[in-house]
Amino acid sequence: MVKVSSKRKERIQLLNYLARDISTKTIFFHQWIANYLGLSEIDHKCLDVILRSEKPLTGNQLAGETSLTAGAITGVVDRLEKAGYVYRQRDQQDRRLVYIVPFREKAMMNIGPLFEIMQQSMDKILSEYDDKKLEVISDYLSKALKAVEGATIHVRSMAESKRKQRSNNINF
Repeated sequence: MVKVSSKRKERIQLLNYLARDISTKTIFFHQWIANYLGLSEIDHKCLDVILRSEKPLTGNQLAGETSLTAGAITGVVDRLEKAGYVYRQRDQQDRRLVYIVPFREKAMMNIGPLFEIMQQSMDKILSEYDDKKLEVISDYLSKALKAVEGATIHVRSMAESKRKQRSNNINF
């Protein structure tokens, strides 16, 4: 068995604490952006997924990207459409498919300035690292992203099971 030094354990604990703290602070940051835009956090982050997509997404694709249910996505798209950030467009070949198309200019005009200070700060921080360290940071973030995605799927499954259990208990 490999012995792990207490210094290494402390460093890993610190990194986990910092990652958790960044996550928490990021949620608050996005809550205020959503508040400013008149959206919920979920609506705001779904809009982000829509805007970052290279092509328009269907509701099912957005559900897959976000781990939200199809029903939840319908509500999100309704609210984003009402706010004027997206519109629905039927596929010309397969009328059953409906794409969520963003109004990019409006979104970028309203949202872009809110991220300028953050983006400038992050660019400054990252410019302090050489290419080798940037590779390590990219590797860590890629692996952390996969871990979060896996944990999200797991917790969603647990939440759905619990919800079904509660509804079964109500319907004796």
